[in-house]
Amino acid sequence: MLLKEILNSEKYKKINAEINFNGTLNNGIVFIYPSWSGDQRFLNILLDLYKKENSTLPIYIYDIDDESGRKFEIEFNVLNHGKGEVYLILNGKISFAIKSHSKNPVVEIQNLLTCCKNNAL
Repeated sequence: MLLKEILNSEKYKKINAEINFNGTLNNGIVFIYPSWSGDQRFLNILLDLYKKENSTLPIYIYDIDDESGRKFEIEFNVLNHGKGEVYLILNGKISFAIKSHSKNPVVEIQNLLTCCKNNAL
């Protein structure tokens, strides 16, 4: 399923997600992925948990093959490995990073969202 189809689906359409945002990032959750990758599983995990936690922090989704995705990588000095990564941006800096093929990405995303909730983000 294509990214826009996922975000426009009945399940996720109320989530405030922006694709290939080109402005300044101060606070938000970033998901960065390659559009050529067919694996949307990690994004679905993030969106499901985000929805469950009723998070209000904006989500920014970047395609690494898009100019804005490359700009994000350069600005935040990150290298995408083609499997999807999640970053928590606070005050314009990365404060938390999750790789999609870590030992337990579900627990790590839950911890990130709980941290945001506990700090009223």
